[in-house]
Parts: sequence; structure tokens; C-alpha cells
Amino acid sequence: MKSSIDILAENGIDKQFTIFRASSEELLALEWLIADRKDVTEFSLPGDAAARLFWIAGEELLVAIEPESVSPALFWTAEERHTVAFSCDSSVCKWVDSVCALDLLVARASTTPVTMRLASMQNVWLMYCRTRALESVRSDLRFDREGAEFFDILEERLCNLFQPDHLEIAPSAAEHYWMDHPAGWSWIYASRSDYQWPVPLAADYEQKVLSETSPRFEFKLDAKDFLFPQTSDGTGLRCALIIPLKVRGRRHGLIKMLFARDIIVSDAERKALSILMEGLSLIFERTAELLRIQRMAMIDELTNLFNHRFFLTQLRTEFQRALRYGGTLSLLMIDVDGFKNYNDTYGHQAGNRVLAWVASQIRKTVRDIDVVARYGGEEFALILPEVRAEQGLIVAEKIRKVISAGEGPTDDGGKLAPITISCGVADSKGCKGPEEMIDRADRALYWVKRNGRNLVRLASLEG
Repeated sequence: MKSSIDILAENGIDKQFTIFRASSEELLALEWLIADRKDVTEFSLPGDAAARLFWIAGEELLVAIEPESVSPALFWTAEERHTVAFSCDSSVCKWVDSVCALDLLVARASTTPVTMRLASMQNVWLMYCRTRALESVRSDLRFDREGAEFFDILEERLCNLFQPDHLEIAPSAAEHYWMDHPAGWSWIYASRSDYQWPVPLAADYEQKVLSETSPRFEFKLDAKDFLFPQTSDGTGLRCALIIPLKVRGRRHGLIKMLFARDIIVSDAERKALSILMEGLSLIFERTAELLRIQRMAMIDELTNLFNHRFFLTQLRTEFQRALRYGGTLSLLMIDVDGFKNYNDTYGHQAGNRVLAWVASQIRKTVRDIDVVARYGGEEFALILPEVRAEQGLIVAEKIRKVISAGEGPTDDGGKLAPITISCGVADSKGCKGPEEMIDRADRALYWVKRNGRNLVRLASLEG
């Protein structure tokens, strides 16, 4: 069914209308006011529109009312709402007269002005949109969240506000918000499985969006701008809202929302989008800055792993959790074999590259929930929550094989001699505290160092 706004757009006069949304109670009050007038003509537009149109001659005012299901709003709400459009423009009056053959030249009536009521309802809608936008970026939103928690709460807020069918949060530097995530990574929500893919933008179009000072709405998706994957052409998706994230010229990424429904955007929603854009941009900037400062206190600069202090704090926390809930955790102590020889042969810069490379290989091999830290020098420590010693041994062996199969990079892009590691494994079972876990894993590691290296060993087997 066609919206009256669409019909007006086809005739080139939709821009003369002010659009807002009204609740059922507000609409009822408006209808009572209109019904009390003596100079009202009700009619419908050609094209079988669902709208009810009222010409109020005394104010030279045209009012269109239709269900929101016919002309959906951008801001989603569970409450029943209706779309209201009105105009006093002379071109609208002439068009209605020519199309519907109505006698519009009726004497003014001295009754309560409908225009004033409409303006008041429009202001209510504007305040509603602004409040929804502010709630989305202010209510209980901390700047110390990171990783899945950070993106998950953004997804929840944006989905509650817009109900998109495809949502993609694409930060310019994903590692600022989620460690070890590569450039180009994005967080995706989809209402259907066939929408679960990233939608890159054409380079020139993306730069155009990023250079703009307000969110961009596309009422029709152009395949030249929206690069859908070969497995999908975006079937069913009709329009898009793109929010550039930037603060004082510093770009932090894009938020892309695609909709499978046609949307008519009111002036109030456009104004509220600017508030939302500014709030989201500040969230990204302040979160990145706060996390950077926090990481400076707990991250080893060379390897980008957690440092020794954070490792001890986290081990105590995980040990207490396992003790309280009857779970278990494993601890891996890893040492790079013959590291002093690397430093003596290739220099300290090459040794630093080896440590950074080993750290990256370990991080890639374990789970996101595992804590990987630089324990000191060429030693690394891993905390594996909910993992028994036997399972920890499997993880340790997997890491050993990954390291021994690779080669550390040199300054000129070449390869160093093969690198190996030794590893001791212990779990929390039978330990009185985290210090005992460290001691047991260390003793298993030292046994390996004395008996050939490039091996892994369970502390329970160490004699």
C-alpha cells in the first residue's frame, strides 16, 4: 500500500510538508479538534493511499494522517503511533485543488487553530526523539568497557532505537576497543542469517560520508556505493543510515544500518540523529583514550601482552573464582629456549622481535578468554579458566608445535634460526593458593629445561 507521502513525493511537493509521529491519544485529541471545525473537507488521494486527508479552509491547511505501518518512522517504538504531515504552502493547495477538484476557497472560520495544535504535537515528537537519542548514548554507558562487552551494549542500544535489519559497527582501529583484532574488522548484527555479512563501502563514497558533518540517509541502495558480497545482492534491503564517527576531525569509524522497510524520516529525527552522532563519536573517542591509559598500566609495551602485575592480579581472581564455584583453571609457564644465544648472535633488537613474534603466536593459538602475559624476560604465563591440567597440556603442546614450525622475522624481512619453547603446566587442583600454582608450573618448566628443552610437562608428573 502506498504512503500518502510517497504520492506527494511523486508529484514533487512532499518537501513542503512537516512530518511527525503522534500517539493514539494525541491523534484522538487532534481528530476531535478537526471534527469541531465547520470548514473541514475530508478526502483521499488517488493511488489508493491509506491516508486520511483534511483540508481546513480557514487556515489554508492540509493535514494527512496515516498508520505508521504505511510510512514507518526511523526511530522504532513498541507503542502504536501514527504519521502526521501538514502544510500551509500555496503550491500544496493548488495541487490538491487540481487533483481532487475541491472547492478550497471557503471563508475563514473563527474556531480553535489546528495549526497551533499541530505545532505543539510536533514539538512533543521532537522532544521524544531527542530524549531517545540522549538515552542511547548517556544512560549507564561507561567508557571502560572493551571487547565484546563494548560492542554488545552498542548493538543493544542501536537496535532498541532503530530496529535495523543489518547493523555493522566498523571502527577505524578495532584494536583500540578489542585487543588483537585486525584493521578492517567490524561487529555485525543481522535480523536474518542471509544478512550476516559485512557491507564495505566504495572508497570514494566512504570518504564522502566521513567528510560530512551529519549522518547520511540513503533511501535507495546503489550497488556502486554498497559493495554487497558475491553470495548476496542485499535482496530485501531497501535503505540505509550511515553515521560517521569523528571528533574534531579525528575519525573513529562508521556505523552502518540497513533496513528492509521503507522509512520516512521526519525533521525531528534528523535533528536527533545529530545528537546521536555526536554522542557516539565521543563514546568511541573517550573509550579508546581511557583504554589506552589503562593498558599502559597493565600491558607490556614490547609484546602487547598483559604485564607481570596484571597477571598476578588476574591469577588471584581466577583462583578465588574456581575455589568458590568448584571449578578449575590451568597455568602454563613458557620459556623461549636459548634466548640468550639469540641476543648474542643477532643482537637485542632481533631478540625483541623474537619475543614479539612468540607473543603473537601464543595469542593467536588460545581463546579470547585466556589471559596471556609476559612474566618477565623471555618467560610467558597463561591462565586458562575452566581448563584441567590434562587439557592444559594439550594447549601447551599445540603452542609448542606452532612456535617450532615457524621462524622469527629478521629486520630485513628474512628468517632467523628455528625457535623453540619449553613449557610447564599445572592446574588449581590441590593448590592452597595461586603462588603454589606458579611454583608447581615453574618446577615442571625447569625439569624440561634440564632434560632437553622443546618439550611440555605436567607438574603432576614432575618428580
